[in-house]
Amino acid sequence: MYYKLTTQPSIFKYIIIYIMANAWREHVKKTMTEMKAKAKGATVMLKDVLKHAGKTYKKSGKSAAKKTHKKKTAKRRRSNKRKQ
Repeated sequence: MYYKLTTQPSIFKYIIIYIMANAWREHVKKTMTEMKAKAKGATVMLKDVLKHAGKTYKKSGKSAAKKTHKKKTAKRRRSNKRKQ
């Protein structure tokens, strides 16, 4: 998108603003265009696109590393017995 600066006339007449979407949204858009091309004019449901994108999406970078989970221990219950 280009926005014209009208308040300050200078060398920099335009500011380029680029809002980068996250990787998942970019992948969904790419999957949508691929599925529409294969459908050849038929209706493509968003639900189907999201299912397909979920199967083909690969995480990258730090988030792709395996996460270790701590083993949950059983909760101890309080006994209702009173000490006498």
